[in-house]
Amino acid sequence: MSLRPSPLAQVILAGALSDHRLAKAVARQARRLIVRHGDPLVEIRVAGARLLAPLSHDLPLYQRSFRHYDTALPRLARHLQTACGGMLGVVDVGANIGDSAAALLAVPRTRVLAIEGDERFFRLLTANSAQWPDRLTPVQCLLGERSEVLAATIDARRGTGRLLPGEDRVVLRSLAEVVDEHPEFRDARLVKIDTDGFDIAILRGARPWLAVARPVLFFEYDPHFWRPITPDGARLFCELADLGYGPLLAYDNFGWLAWSGSVHDKRRLEELDAWLSGRESSVYVDLCAFPATDTTLFEHFRASEVRHFTAASTA
Repeated sequence: MSLRPSPLAQVILAGALSDHRLAKAVARQARRLIVRHGDPLVEIRVAGARLLAPLSHDLPLYQRSFRHYDTALPRLARHLQTACGGMLGVVDVGANIGDSAAALLAVPRTRVLAIEGDERFFRLLTANSAQWPDRLTPVQCLLGERSEVLAATIDARRGTGRLLPGEDRVVLRSLAEVVDEHPEFRDARLVKIDTDGFDIAILRGARPWLAVARPVLFFEYDPHFWRPITPDGARLFCELADLGYGPLLAYDNFGWLAWSGSVHDKRRLEELDAWLSGRESSVYVDLCAFPATDTTLFEHFRASEVRHFTAASTA
């Protein structure tokens, strides 16, 4: 695979992001047609970094349409960095092309262990990681609750990928094992997981490490995706409580702060599942869980997020 952006694809992407309605409509139709016949690479900008991405990747469109999309994670990292000092280690599961890592690495004194399973995304992640040779460590593997071999295939499209039942054989590993192989991340203060359904299984596979390190967790919560993989996934919150977690923040899928609560609030969490059920991923949330011992850190971050969104609404 050539790792060079296509000039034509770059022009089409620019048109798809333009403010001119006709140009945008024509460019988006051209984008769909070209993606069907090869999906060339383009260069996109994330947090000041230049990243190679497939033309089919929807991230530039989401960033253009939704101003808060994928913005909470770097704010959280900056808050943790300011509060804790030193080098901030982050584990990024479902690293894709390195877009979350780029936003995280814009925070000073941050390093990222970026884990991605899809082969094409991993090639691009590796190419993009050259901008941070000492701060970004790419790892290619698929994670689950335990080490095992599944009959499945990776379905990657529109900038995301997920495992589906199939005839291929894929090897899963646990997050605890992978972190143990990278000792510089054993004391990571932040874990981000975005794997379209395997998030709960991955958190369960990380329990031996989470019980000791207790990093802040930022993960996708979507019953449409996790129920086929972990039917008892709603028990996650009891499991997090047993691991020493407490306060929660929830963001909608457009990046807006929705509410705060606790892993102990069974009624609210039951209502969350009911609210998300049947939406087929048109609505989901990102949850941010803090250790119960970091309540003050959580309250300061919650207050800063309330100020952030209140200011955004009056800008």
